[in-house]
Amino acid sequence: MSNNSLYIRAAADYLEWEPYNYTPSLPAAIVFAILYSIVTLLQIVQIFRARTQYLSSIRKKKGSMGLLYISIPLVLGSIFEVIGYIGRAISSQDEESLGPYIIQSIFLLVAPALFAASIYMYFGRCVNLLDSKKSCLISTRFLTKIFVSGDLISFLMQGGGGGIMAKGTQSASDLGENLIVGGLFVQLGFFGIFMVISLIYFYKIGKNPTSKTIAFRKMPSKYRNWYNFYVILYITSILIMIRSIVRVVEFIQGSDGEILSNEIYLYVFDGLMMLLVMILFYLINTSGILLFLNDDYNNINTSLNNANDFNEGSSTYNEGYALNNVKI
Repeated sequence: MSNNSLYIRAAADYLEWEPYNYTPSLPAAIVFAILYSIVTLLQIVQIFRARTQYLSSIRKKKGSMGLLYISIPLVLGSIFEVIGYIGRAISSQDEESLGPYIIQSIFLLVAPALFAASIYMYFGRCVNLLDSKKSCLISTRFLTKIFVSGDLISFLMQGGGGGIMAKGTQSASDLGENLIVGGLFVQLGFFGIFMVISLIYFYKIGKNPTSKTIAFRKMPSKYRNWYNFYVILYITSILIMIRSIVRVVEFIQGSDGEILSNEIYLYVFDGLMMLLVMILFYLINTSGILLFLNDDYNNINTSLNNANDFNEGSSTYNEGYALNNVKI
């Protein structure tokens, strides 16, 4: 085949591919960029507030600072969302420009994988802090490593697929889409297994509670406690699962499919759902709860020989709560 023929085929391949089947909305992209910026800043402030409380505490338990670091993927994921929607806003002004399209495509695609990584780590740490390892199907020694590794594989596959699609040709787009779908299936597989494990754990911990799960059922507050924390973990897991399923359908349908042909699906099943994930984690204050459970003061309450004797009206409860004085 001559060089001219190769050039003509490559040119035809490039001309066949189009970034969008619609004109991206500038107002929608700006609104979501602003909303994600707000929740990102709120999450960062919340983490630093928990850090300040820890540093000002008289008693500091080893490992407490590490509990703050596991929120880093969550914050990075939200920053990725901000970058993605900024790229989308720029792209709406120049649909044929590859740069902004690549930015919004890759960053919006991989951000939820970072949210999932924090969820895995939150779950593992909370199981340990509540002394409830026996209720977990997989040892916490391996649980976080297994699921975060799967999440990393999914992240790399999706990011790699997005990079290949960025070449701007139809053949590259097809290859990139296949890699992305593969990465999404990896994410769905690991996430599905995790949700089953976490649901079974939640059921078993209800049947066979530990002294800590009983003692801190409504601590440090009625709404912000380990029980509601697990509920939030499961709700956010469902949101990410739905988002990933829609993304799989999107790429299977192809560029002419219903989802890729209508921008509303991106904002409802991706932008809005992932924004809800960030809002829910902020409302429950993950950093504050994990630091509370890890605090040395808790040993006062968990030293009870029979946790069933624990009740909110007891002097032990009030003493423990006053000593912790966790503002979350």
